[in-house]
Amino acid sequence: MYDNIKTILYINTLQNFDNEVFTKIKERFSMDSGNRSIGTFNNTGNETRFGNNGIHIRYTPTTHNSPAHFEIRFSLHKFYNSLNGKGLQNYDKFSFADAKNAFSYAVDFFSEASPVLDITKAEIKAYEIGLNMELSEPPQPYMNELSHIQTGQRDISIIETNKLPPKKHTATHSYSKIRAVYCMYDKTSEVLSKNKGANVPNNLLRIEKKYNRQSETRKSVIYFDDKDKNGLFNQEFINAAFYDFADSFTKNLRFKEKIIKSKNMTSHDLIVHELIREFGNVKVYTEIYKDYKAGVYDKNNYCRLKAKITTFLSTNFEVKTVENEKTKYFKSMLLQKIKEFKP
Repeated sequence: MYDNIKTILYINTLQNFDNEVFTKIKERFSMDSGNRSIGTFNNTGNETRFGNNGIHIRYTPTTHNSPAHFEIRFSLHKFYNSLNGKGLQNYDKFSFADAKNAFSYAVDFFSEASPVLDITKAEIKAYEIGLNMELSEPPQPYMNELSHIQTGQRDISIIETNKLPPKKHTATHSYSKIRAVYCMYDKTSEVLSKNKGANVPNNLLRIEKKYNRQSETRKSVIYFDDKDKNGLFNQEFINAAFYDFADSFTKNLRFKEKIIKSKNMTSHDLIVHELIREFGNVKVYTEIYKDYKAGVYDKNNYCRLKAKITTFLSTNFEVKTVENEKTKYFKSMLLQKIKEFKP
C-alpha cells in the first residue's frame, strides 16, 4: 500500500561520513548531475540505471537554511518489484506486508551501497498510500460520478485535470501540519501511454492519498523505521495509516446523486437544484457567471437563474435523491478492495 516516499537523511546523523565515503556514494548511484559550484549532486536521469532500482538521490551541502543532507525519493512498490524481477512497475498488488518486506530490502540495499547509509535515520517528508483495483468497465465513467470529499464540516472539491493520459480526479486539503492530496485515475491508460507492451490488467483504477509533511516539531517527525513509535513501518503506525486511508475513500468520499423530481417541481427548478448540488452553495454563482460570459445564457436568463438560486438557498430547500447503479457498484468495490488490504 505504501508507495512514493520522500526522505531527508541528515549527514550529522551518519557515522564515519567523510569525503572518501561521499565519493564512493556518488559513484555508486551515478550522481553526475547537479551544481558543482555550490556542491549539489544528484542522479537525475540515472534512477532506472541497473542497480539503482528507481532510487533518486540528491546531496545538498550545509546552507543557512539547512544542514547538509541527502534527499532520497523512490516508489517503494516499484523498488520492491524491481528487486523481485518484476520490473519498475506499480500496477500489481502491493500489501502492507509487502511494504514491510520492501522496507527490509531498502535497509539492506542502502547498507550494501555504503555501510554509512543508515536509511532508518531518514526523516519522512512525504509518503503515499495507493491501491490498484480492477473494475468490470473502464474507470472514467465511475470517476465522473464523484462529487467531493467531506472532512468534518468542510466540502473539498474534486477537480478533474485535463492532462492526458489519463485524466486525474484530485482533491487537496491541509490538516494537523499535513497537506493531503487525494487522487483517482485510470492506471491502465497511464501505463499503456508509457509502455504499449506492458502486461497491465484492463480497467485498472488507481486510488491514492498523498501525505506531505509540512512544518513539524521534533516530536512529530516520522522516520523510515519499523521500531520507533513514529516509524512509518511500525505496526501501530501502519494500522492507523490504513484506517485513515480507508475512511478517506469509504466514509469521506461523496458521489453525485440523481434528484427525484417531485410533483410541484418544474423542469427549471430541477436544473437549479442540480446546479446547486453539483457546484455547492457558493461556487454555483461562479459557475453560472462563467456560462453567462461564455454565451450559454443571455443577460435576462442569467439574472433569472441567479435570483432563483438565491431564493432556493434562502428557503433551506430539501430534495430527495437516489444513487444510480454505477455508483452503488463503485462504492461496494471500493469497500471490498480496501478491506482486502487491511494489515
